Amino acid sequence: KLQFLYFIGMGDTSFTSDLSKLGFTDPVIWVTPPEPNKMRLFVRVKGSSPFVLMCEDNLLLEHYKEIAVKYFRERWTGVRLCPELILIRCLNFNNKDRLLDFKRKIRHQYGETSKVYAQPVENADVYSESFNADYIKQNMVVTDPATAPLIENCETELVIKNLSLDRLIIKITDPNTARYVEEVFWDTYREFARPQVVLQKLIERYEVPPLVKIGDPQKSPADHATHQFMKYGIQMRVVRLFEKWVEDAYFDFTDEMQKTLSRWVRNKIDKDGIPPRLLHLMKQKERQRKPLSQYTVPPPPALSRADFDPLLVREPVRVLSTYSDKEIAQQLTLLTLHIHNHLLPCEFMGCKWLPGNGAGHNAPNFRVYRDMINKVANWTQFAIVSEEDFDTRVNIVKKLYLVCQELRTMTNWDMLVAVHGGMSALPSTTLRNTHYQVENSELGPLVSELKEILANQGRSKLLLDYMAKQPEIPQPVFPSIVVCLKQLEYMEEHPAEVDGQINFFRMALEHNLIKHLLNAKGTTLPYQPIPKLQAVFTLFKVKDQQDLIAMAYRCEPPQNEAYYD
Repeated sequence: KLQFLYFIGMGDTSFTSDLSKLGFTDPVIWVTPPEPNKMRLFVRVKGSSPFVLMCEDNLLLEHYKEIAVKYFRERWTGVRLCPELILIRCLNFNNKDRLLDFKRKIRHQYGETSKVYAQPVENADVYSESFNADYIKQNMVVTDPATAPLIENCETELVIKNLSLDRLIIKITDPNTARYVEEVFWDTYREFARPQVVLQKLIERYEVPPLVKIGDPQKSPADHATHQFMKYGIQMRVVRLFEKWVEDAYFDFTDEMQKTLSRWVRNKIDKDGIPPRLLHLMKQKERQRKPLSQYTVPPPPALSRADFDPLLVREPVRVLSTYSDKEIAQQLTLLTLHIHNHLLPCEFMGCKWLPGNGAGHNAPNFRVYRDMINKVANWTQFAIVSEEDFDTRVNIVKKLYLVCQELRTMTNWDMLVAVHGGMSALPSTTLRNTHYQVENSELGPLVSELKEILANQGRSKLLLDYMAKQPEIPQPVFPSIVVCLKQLEYMEEHPAEVDGQINFFRMALEHNLIKHLLNAKGTTLPYQPIPKLQAVFTLFKVKDQQDLIAMAYRCEPPQNEAYYD
């Protein structure tokens, strides 16, 4: 397969002059044209004399690179160790000849090699030997019919159970793999891998190994064509994954990661001609790049200080008398959608939402959601206990139950739990006469039904069943995130890794639940914003619970000392 051309001081001077422009200054003669199916491989190494090799013309670039490096190492006569070579350029001539330019990999004083970006990673771990098919079938998938349906979106009867990170990277970059596996990976990968590791693994995956190694029997042209087709598909999938990563979660990138990816992209644009969209996207996002802890939910678009009405914020009775129950429910739903649009799946992973886990730092958007739910519940309590007139207070409670009914019709379980939770809290339940009057009115059946659905004694099982039902009329669904957090906490009790393998089955379950919680994200609602009403719930200051209880006691004083207990 390989023959060497020796330099001879005689022959065609015109070709010699052309070659001298490329650095081949020694007189070279081509006694005869290359034989059929042969080509000349010109090699230049920075700091060394160039040389020319005669090779077969049907090899891949990886083969020519390996031939040139092997020839250079075999003829290395220096005192120090032979340096590693890095391919920096490849030129193709019209007659199938090629020119390869190499540079030496710099070594530090103590032998540690410097980092080289945007270069192929040879013998990458991501391409290590995979498990055999029988092992994968018996140990890495779930085939139990009672278990497999838990993964509703997997598009197959086999569900991945455990696998290594390298195997998962190969899986998500396979053009034939369902997008569902990729979606699970992006939502959950922070549980089992650092962003720096994922970046390096994807760069390694881009460098698809050659079809055959040096010394192995050559494959047919059809095999080479198939390999090139698959290689292109994998590489374009890697590029698309980088685009999605930069577009959706650029906060994962440190300065070092950003430099690494930028150098890699520029190299691949010059060398492989990949689309420049990724580079343009990085430049666009770089202006807005900041850590996740600095993210926050902006004010609703319809809200402005000019629409602020202090009386409506201070006196809830004005809100309930000015606006209908349907208008109030619609504005609460618009506010819910606005917050859901900014929630990120990664904020639900690892129990970051728990108070002790620093929700403000690891889940800043979820903190805004939590504050809004608490604010609406607190506003509901204040609306009830701040009215001292008994008949007016009864009408307020009735109006709030009608708001709950509208929220249920709009499938906004988030705000339904918040409003009903405010009516079921201690300050409002202290007003027994008020609630007794409402329960014995025409709204009695609605009150009983909502109490049954939203009761906490049964661990919200009935509420979960109601939220799982699809509405008769297609519309966005806002499941109660607060209620479903218990399910996430239960899933988090299972380890993220089992025997060194990723517990992908758990990751898929969490992804499905988070996808259900953010079901309405990115949708639109046919409701007209009312800025003044949205300002009431956005600018309302939460009242202290002890103050609310004291206000409730003034409305309906306790009958005896035991009532205080």
